[in-house]
Amino acid sequence: MARHYAIKNIIGVDGFNENHLYKTLKWLSGKQKAIEDYLIKQNENNKDNVFLYDVTSCYFEGEHNVLSDYGYNRDGKKGKKQIV
Repeated sequence: MARHYAIKNIIGVDGFNENHLYKTLKWLSGKQKAIEDYLIKQNENNKDNVFLYDVTSCYFEGEHNVLSDYGYNRDGKKGKKQIV
């Protein structure tokens, strides 16, 4: 898919798969507090800023994804593991 979308031109990625995604999400998870602290510090004097973020959920048909878990599913998919 990367060959057909902007990611190839923007960051020079020629191909990727779900393992690349999980590795990146793991790295990002470890940096979350530092990123949040940085954003807060950058905007301490500007209280008018609004941060919008996406909370995307994905549900899984299988049982063997270690990153997924059961929980509240906004899409109404009962009995499906998910990642939010």
